[in-house]
Amino acid sequence: MSSLQELCSGLPLRPLPENRGRWAGVPHAPVRTPGLSPAEEQLALRNALRYFPPDVQGGR
Repeated sequence: MSSLQELCSGLPLRPLPENRGRWAGVPHAPVRTPGLSPAEEQLALRNALRYFPPDVQGGR
C-alpha cells in the first residue's frame, strides 16, 4: 500500500511509468470510440496535456 506522502506527491513523471496494459482478470470499462471531429480531438488532446510539463509530453 502506498504511503500518504507518496499519494500526495502526484503522478511519477520522470520517468513516466511503463504502460502495463489491461489485465485479463480485472473488469474494465468498455473501449469507447469518441465521435470527435479532428478539431475536437486536437482540443481534447491540448486540454489533457496541460496537466503535464512540456518536457514529458514527447513529440509535441
